[in-house]
Amino acid sequence: VEFHCPPCETAMCQERTSAEHSTVPLKDVVEQHKGPIHTPGGHQDVLQAQLDSLFQGQDGINSSCNFTEQALSHGTEAEVMLVKKQMSERLSELASQGLPLQPGENDQLGFLVETEGLKTSIHNLGTIVTTNAVASETVATGEGLRQCVAGLPTSVTITTKDKDGELCKMGKANITAEIAMPDGSVGDGEILDNKNGTYEYLYTAPKEGSLKLSLRLYDQHIKGSPFKIKATKSADVSPSTESAKKRLKSPGSSHIKQKAIKRPASMYSTGKRKENPIEDDQIFQDLNNQCVQVRELAGESSSFHFFGVRGRSPGQLQRPMGWVSIFSSDGKFKTEPTSGKVGHLRTTISRILHKSGLYGRVAIRKPFLKDIHKKCCLKFATSHLGDTPKMWKKVLWSDETKIELFGNNAKRYVWRKSNTAHHPEHTIPTVKHGGGSIMVWACFSSAGTGKMVKIDGKMDGAKYRTILEENLMESAKDLRLGRRFVFQQDNDPKHKAKSTMEWFKNKHIQVLEWPSQSPDLNPIENLWKELKTAVHKCSPSNLTELELFCKEEWEKISVSRCAKLIETYPKRLTAVIAAKGGAILT
Repeated sequence: VEFHCPPCETAMCQERTSAEHSTVPLKDVVEQHKGPIHTPGGHQDVLQAQLDSLFQGQDGINSSCNFTEQALSHGTEAEVMLVKKQMSERLSELASQGLPLQPGENDQLGFLVETEGLKTSIHNLGTIVTTNAVASETVATGEGLRQCVAGLPTSVTITTKDKDGELCKMGKANITAEIAMPDGSVGDGEILDNKNGTYEYLYTAPKEGSLKLSLRLYDQHIKGSPFKIKATKSADVSPSTESAKKRLKSPGSSHIKQKAIKRPASMYSTGKRKENPIEDDQIFQDLNNQCVQVRELAGESSSFHFFGVRGRSPGQLQRPMGWVSIFSSDGKFKTEPTSGKVGHLRTTISRILHKSGLYGRVAIRKPFLKDIHKKCCLKFATSHLGDTPKMWKKVLWSDETKIELFGNNAKRYVWRKSNTAHHPEHTIPTVKHGGGSIMVWACFSSAGTGKMVKIDGKMDGAKYRTILEENLMESAKDLRLGRRFVFQQDNDPKHKAKSTMEWFKNKHIQVLEWPSQSPDLNPIENLWKELKTAVHKCSPSNLTELELFCKEEWEKISVSRCAKLIETYPKRLTAVIAAKGGAILT
């Protein structure tokens, strides 16, 4: 068979060629179709580089051994002492070389057969599929790795990672699971591919006992495999925090009544008891619908009825006066509401509220979050919760902020006498519009703070790219992040502009996907707060001093402080997940 007919898409021999077939040499057609067939070479390059490194280290060790043997056999005493010193240095050099102990790539290639286009072209016979996931870095998480309930399905999340511990963002990896049951039988369960580098393994233990779960990637155990799992009965499992929360009910909605104090009868009340759920739970409200709940506190022989005289209807108060009536446990007055004891009663109120864990605090300001913002924050936190500390150490965090000359809004308390509030030593000087301000851009990583730049004029895409060009790579170099660092920025339009993203692509800089309206996820916000407080203490008198103090205080931020923020970043993600994507305390 030496010829091929393109209209018929058929190979044929020379005897079958005729005028009705327009034939071409078969070898030319084969060469033409070799192009679309893609053979991945990344695996070979990485493994070959590791092999060369190992051979180089082996040659160094062999040469050192031969040299030492010759010196000991034929050298003088002086030469032996010299060799000893040289070999000590050589051995230290070899020990610090860091030769690879595990393959940087897996040795698997899969072949997916596509039957739909089998007759159309040779390259449609199939596609070579592979991932850069390695078993030594792939991890499994989930409650199902520790315990499960017999008879109920349990899930485990598997996250595939490459040799650098980074998430493989594609699926189709060959993952197998095997679970040894208490009776000696072996089950397999079900593995679901999420198409994003993560997989869900579902299994069900038939009865209680000790299980052993083996998870393999390309026939190699992943990190921590095999896992020991305890299967228990349903009654033996302690309720989770979430389920416990669902069972908690407020006093007003619970069918179990709290112990309450019988309210003394009003002169306008009748003997017939009215059905009033507010009265049932000892909640009192005035005509403006202001309520307070009354309970008998542990260790107290009194109950407290807030805000004045009782009204005609059960559970209502008329004309709230801001006073408190104190009743004994049998419903008798202990203290009448008189104006002379208001100060003492306020102290009593504060004491009771503090016992209940309630304190007066200033409400903090947080960005308004829509449902779509919460969903994006929750998705980011969930997808990155399994990332290793090594990955977060490679992230270079950035942001811009405005710093006002006299714009610090922190409260300041002073001790003063009456009618001296206007004295200069008891006031905080202010000027219109904060006396001016500057806008700065800065970055940091776990290794410390990077460059800080004052932004002149209005920031646009071109000016932002200039800042990156002059400061980004230099900061990464100073912080020793290497060439494969990850850059973080928010979703400001000038950051996400097409020309800006093209700049990142040309510089081969990986940009971290970031959700909108998510300052709580960026640890640089903590540094901004500390920076503004420190600059305010320096009391700058003009914008030039303000810029100078900002850069000085930014450089003073310790490396340990930066490292601590990155080290605790998984806890920040956990808090965002617990808040379902909402605001958290940073």
